Parts: sequence; structure tokens; C-alpha cells
Amino acid sequence: MIFMDSYGLVEFSLDTGSYNRYENELFCTTFLNLYEMAAVLIRSGREDIAKAAFEKFKTNIVQVPELIYYAAAILKVSHRHLSNVDCIGYLVAQSKGIPFVTGDDGFKGFPNVIIQK
Repeated sequence: MIFMDSYGLVEFSLDTGSYNRYENELFCTTFLNLYEMAAVLIRSGREDIAKAAFEKFKTNIVQVPELIYYAAAILKVSHRHLSNVDCIGYLVAQSKGIPFVTGDDGFKGFPNVIIQK
């Protein structure tokens, strides 16, 4: 099991091939990540893909424990270049003891992170 961030969800949705190594991997994500994925796809004129991907990936949603939001605020303050959603996702992954898969180089050096472009 891995945690897939918004970048990975977009790559899967567009079938770019860059995330093919994870296509048989069980993954989880949050509704916030689905929101970000949909916004990126809609902004690029791919609303049809956004809607289909949202429906497909919503079965992979995990709930975010309340304490994660506060911890994410602390992480965000100390790493201002990271997005709010990524801070939350990273901490959800950490709380589950699973790798956080992202395309964001800002996570370089963080424990249990896989940076995939």
C-alpha cells in the first residue's frame, strides 16, 4: 500500500506512463487530493477525464484524522514551499506507515517518500 498524491493521480488519469510501475499497487489518497487532481484536469480542459477519474479514485479515499490537520499546519510553516494538501497527505501516509508517492522535489530528504516524475 502507498499514498498517492495529486500529481500521481493526474499522471494516472492522463495515462502518461510515468506512473505505470504503480498501476498494480494498492493506494490510498484523500478527498483533498482528488479535489486538486480534478482542478488541474479541469483547468487544462480535461473535465471529462477529471470526472471519470474522480469517480474511479474515490474508492481509494481514507479519512484524515483531526490531529493531522494541526500537524500539517506545523509542517507547512517549517516547509513553506510545500502545498497544504501535500502536507496533509504526507502526514496521513506517515500515520499509516506507508510510502508517500509524489512528484514534488520539495519532499527530497523526507523519510518514506518516493519522488516519481
